[in-house]
Amino acid sequence: MYKHNNTGAYMRTLGASTHACIRKITRRRNASGAEKHRQMAQVQAEKQRAMENKAKVAARKAKKAAKEAAIDGVVLILDVAELRSLKLPAINLQLQWHRRIDQKEIPPQSKLPRKENKLNALIDAVNRYKETVAAGAGEDGNEDDEDEDMTDGESGGDDTDGDEMDES
Repeated sequence: MYKHNNTGAYMRTLGASTHACIRKITRRRNASGAEKHRQMAQVQAEKQRAMENKAKVAARKAKKAAKEAAIDGVVLILDVAELRSLKLPAINLQLQWHRRIDQKEIPPQSKLPRKENKLNALIDAVNRYKETVAAGAGEDGNEDDEDEDMTDGESGGDDTDGDEMDES
């Protein structure tokens, strides 16, 4: 501070007796330990604040984990008639489950203010899910196995087999 606020110029205007008095007052303040107590109080306050912030973060993580566990525990309902009989909290859970899979197609909750809107979005999501499952079941997965066999056959085996042939 001494350099920034031009304290040196001000001190040059003071007399020797004033300087002595200021030094005496300053030494007394330093000897009392008030600054040290202030700094220690500041450190304690910072530690307390850090502990509070950690507690808040832990609470947020616990809340998020509980929400994820609730979504994981959802029993998927694919019957439209049964969906229409659901209450709003159950509809919200079903929508959240479908959002994990189909984020782009399902609007955010803020865009679905009413139960009817949420139910329509859920029915659309269920229909898309049924189409996806039906398309996945039609492929049987046998074609994928053939592709894997072809790529293995094209490689000619391991590198060690080729090296052994060169040595003989």
